[in-house]
Amino acid sequence: MKTIYCFEGSIKSNLNEVKPLVEETLFDLKNFIKCESSLFDIRLILDELMINSILHGNNSNFLKNVHLSIFLKDNEVEIRVKDEGKGVIFDFSKYDADDLKTTGRGLVLVKELTDRFILHGNEVIAIKYLNK
Repeated sequence: MKTIYCFEGSIKSNLNEVKPLVEETLFDLKNFIKCESSLFDIRLILDELMINSILHGNNSNFLKNVHLSIFLKDNEVEIRVKDEGKGVIFDFSKYDADDLKTTGRGLVLVKELTDRFILHGNEVIAIKYLNK
């Protein structure tokens, strides 16, 4: 499958840097993806994964970075977010939506929004099939 668009960048573990990065990537993606629903999902996926990496992966340590890669192919977008933390082990089968804890909620949300979701140490790979 041919890559149509590629973005690679990183930010410091500062929540104020998330919005400009997400806005920049969405601005570019709008040239290729016309479906507002898909763009909304991508925004939510990016927000959740970047914020999760800053808060939980890097423990808001400003000396650590969060790396983002986006690959747009014919009918899918692949989002990779990698932090400089120890990595995550999360058992989705044990997540209780009725529990008032917020831990894990972002990962569960992203998993539901994507067609393939891979946790690999300190990197998350989210693949969403598109209706352009």
